[in-house]
Amino acid sequence: MSSSSDDQFEIDMSQLGWLDANMCAPLGAVLQKLLQEGRHIEIFGVAGWPKTIMQKNGFLFQFGWERMRDRHETTIEYRRFLRREKEPFQDYIIDHFRHGSRGLPEMSDALLKAFRRSLFELYNNTVDHSESEYGIFACGQFYPRGNRLDFSIADLGIGIRERIRRDLGKNMNATDAINWAMEGNTTKSGKRPGRIGT
Repeated sequence: MSSSSDDQFEIDMSQLGWLDANMCAPLGAVLQKLLQEGRHIEIFGVAGWPKTIMQKNGFLFQFGWERMRDRHETTIEYRRFLRREKEPFQDYIIDHFRHGSRGLPEMSDALLKAFRRSLFELYNNTVDHSESEYGIFACGQFYPRGNRLDFSIADLGIGIRERIRRDLGKNMNATDAINWAMEGNTTKSGKRPGRIGT
C-alpha cells in the first residue's frame, strides 16, 4: 500500500498470491477509515485467486470492479454494517448459516439456533462496546478441500482492553483482557445481559 498524495491511496496487489478471504473484513475496515477521511483508493494488480475471491465475495465491487458469480457457493458475502443495524446483520447470518450451508456440520435446529445466537452476541458486543464510527465488517469463506470454514467480524473500535480500562479502571494487556472476557467477566452492570466478551 502506498500513498501517492495526501488524498490518493494506491494499493498494488500484483505480488499477492494468496488471500484468506475472511481477511477482507479487517482490510475493509481500514479502507473505510481512509474513505471517511476523504481519501481516494485505487486497487490494481489483482490477479489469480485473490481477484477471483474478492470479486465473488463482493469486496472489490466498492472499488469499481465487477462482481463474479459464486457457482460453488463457498463465499460468505463481504458486508459493512452500521453500528445500529442489528436486523440486517441477523438476516445476513440466517442467510449464510442455515441447514445445508456449505461448511456447516449437520446440526439440530436447537444447536443451529445457539450457534447463530453466539454470532449475534459477538456482533452486539461490537455494537455496544466498540464505539467505531466506521462500521462493522463481516465476510468468510468455506474451503472444501480442507473442510474448513473461516468467518470474521471486524471493527476499528476501542477494543476490549480499552473498554475494561475505561469502565473498570483495570490496566491489562490485550491478551489478558480477552482471556478475562472469555472467562465470563463483563463490564456491563445491572440486569443487561452479557456473556461473551465485555
